[in-house]
Amino acid sequence: MSVEGVIYMPGSSPFIIGILIGLISGNLSLALLTTGLTFLIWGFKPGKNFIIISTVLLVIVTGNINFEIIFIYFLTLAWLIKGSSYNHNYLYIFSALISFLLLPLWNNILGTLPAQFLNEVNIAGEILLLTGLILGVQRGFKLWREEKNEDKTVRFLLYFLLASAGIYGGKWVLLFWIGGIILSYYLERNNLKKGIPGRITVFLLISQAVVMGYLLVPVNLFIVVILFVLITYLFLRRRQAITMEIVYFSLLLGIIASRMGLLK
Repeated sequence: MSVEGVIYMPGSSPFIIGILIGLISGNLSLALLTTGLTFLIWGFKPGKNFIIISTVLLVIVTGNINFEIIFIYFLTLAWLIKGSSYNHNYLYIFSALISFLLLPLWNNILGTLPAQFLNEVNIAGEILLLTGLILGVQRGFKLWREEKNEDKTVRFLLYFLLASAGIYGGKWVLLFWIGGIILSYYLERNNLKKGIPGRITVFLLISQAVVMGYLLVPVNLFIVVILFVLITYLFLRRRQAITMEIVYFSLLLGIIASRMGLLK
């Protein structure tokens, strides 16, 4: 029995989609960021490609006013569709079409929101990223504990690294992703003779999250407090579906922190 949201083969497909939509749209950095954040928060649940493609295109056509609002909007749509009994593919297409037909409304809403609020949401994206790293580690632990499949665990570590690199950005990321996709293609078709021992897996997961968190999120006392709160919240709710709960919770924490001047 597979762990929902961890591995859906081929596991590298979101990264391929991310590169393609980035090249087609002419905004590769946005596509890499969106793909990386989608993996960390959403995992490989159905709807991942819908989130990536729709977010990138709508952010571009609305003039890059606010990435976080549009990303969470499509994340929420994917979550709602996931719980629907109707054909999910049709719902993805329909909801994306409606979202783009409402472009004048999007421009009006984003254009009338106070600049201060948009800036606060943008700053809150740092907490959203921190939440993604925590969720990614949690998903890796779940895969390691429940599947006992060392091949899948190795691939997950690779995907986690690719996603983090996409958020970090840089001209080298594209080549790094291409190399990672080739490696994942090889790993998906060749069983490892000897996988990574459990303790090393845990160490690698935590190490990746700590390093990327340090590089991507400004470290201060308030960030440490939020980190403790988020981890405690996940621990207390670990047996329930909490993806969207913690997404909105982390966004709210980020906005409050921004208004209090604790995040800049």
